[in-house]
Amino acid sequence: SWRNDRERNGGGAFIDGGIHKASVLAYLAGRPDQVYAVQVPSGISGRDAEDGMVVTTRSDSGVVGVISHTWSIGKPTDRPWVTVSGTLANLHFEFGHPWLKIDYGDSQETRSMEPDHRGIPDMVLEFRRSIEEGSTPAMTGEEALDDLAFVLKAYVSVETGLPVQLSGPSDQA
Repeated sequence: SWRNDRERNGGGAFIDGGIHKASVLAYLAGRPDQVYAVQVPSGISGRDAEDGMVVTTRSDSGVVGVISHTWSIGKPTDRPWVTVSGTLANLHFEFGHPWLKIDYGDSQETRSMEPDHRGIPDMVLEFRRSIEEGSTPAMTGEEALDDLAFVLKAYVSVETGLPVQLSGPSDQA
C-alpha cells in the first residue's frame, strides 16, 4: 500500500498523521524555532515507511513541546489527547470529548465545553464558505506550509541525529 511506501507516502507515520499534532502544538504554544526527532523502532516487520517518531521542540521564549506519534508502538487510545504543562497549571483534553481538565497542583477542575463532532464536515463547510465569500479560511495555506516545514525538518533531524532550526514562516526543508 502507499502508506508503507516511503517515497509515495512522503516519509511515514509522522507526515501522514503526526502533521496534525504539529499543527495542534503550533496552535496551542506557538511555532517552535527548533525541532529534534528520533524515529521509533517499527512494530511491524517489513515496513518501508517510518512507523513513528518522538519529537521535541523549543521556541525562542523557552516553550518546550513533545509529540509522540506512531502507527503501531504502544497501546492505542480511543482518541488522541493533549496535555499542556505550565507554571500555573496543567491542562488535559482528548479530541472529541467536551471537557477540559485543569490541574492547579493543589486542586483540580473539569470544565464542560461545546461538543466536538470530529471536525471534518465542519472544516470542509468552513473552507467552502471561505471560497464562496472570498474570505480567509480558518486554516490558511501558509499555516499548512508551516506545518509541513515542521514535519520535513523533523525528518532532517532523524537523518542527521541533530536538532534542526526552523527559520521562519513557510520554511521549507
